[in-house]
Amino acid sequence: MARGHLREKTVQGKALEWLENNYRNGGDFVDSKSKLEARVRKDKKLGSNGRADGLIVLKRKDGSLHTISLEAKSSRLLATLTGHYLDEKWLLHACLVGLLFSLILVLVGWNSWAWIWLIVGSVLTFFVTGFIFLLITQEHRWYRGVDVIAQVKRYPANEQWIVLSTDVYNQLKTKRQDEQDKLIQACRENGIGLLTVSAGNKIKLMIQPKTKKVPKGYRDFLVCYHAEKALRHQLENTLVTPQFAD
Repeated sequence: MARGHLREKTVQGKALEWLENNYRNGGDFVDSKSKLEARVRKDKKLGSNGRADGLIVLKRKDGSLHTISLEAKSSRLLATLTGHYLDEKWLLHACLVGLLFSLILVLVGWNSWAWIWLIVGSVLTFFVTGFIFLLITQEHRWYRGVDVIAQVKRYPANEQWIVLSTDVYNQLKTKRQDEQDKLIQACRENGIGLLTVSAGNKIKLMIQPKTKKVPKGYRDFLVCYHAEKALRHQLENTLVTPQFAD
């Protein structure tokens, strides 16, 4: 391990501890339980098969639960933080646009154009409009993906976090040009929080996540995890101590 580079396990543990302490100290919760490596259940539609690097479940005074999931990355997994083109989706949409304009041309010229000109015109329209679409949208966010964003979205929770070692976060800026900005933009667009952990164990909050509501028909997001039974049992045994003024 190069000097200044953190192991992923270290990033996981420090971030999980920091998040749990900060939420507990905020005063909105009476208890919390956390778990490293929390597997998602396959039989729940909210998530998909996978394993969150960390899971925090916080209990409010009214007994309701607030769930937080996180995904940690170190320099070893730098490639999962950089953007890539969603070529299949991009080309499919270009073909659909080309077909749409070709169809419009055929409908407009059906009664006035010779069939040979309709064929030639529709083919040219298909390629020209499709090509123009590709030029206009080549850098659009709809056709740019980031693996870590898709990964953390598979771990259902009220709040979702990505945690990076500071060294890998800095590499996104120095070695990958604008990849750091693209990751930040993707986190904001998807409501995902972002933390960095330095070699000195200093935590820096980069982006605050957006809180997601539990969909109808679900008690809470904890039901999506295999650890539900054990964590819920521990939290249900929490005694809420009345708070008295000094």
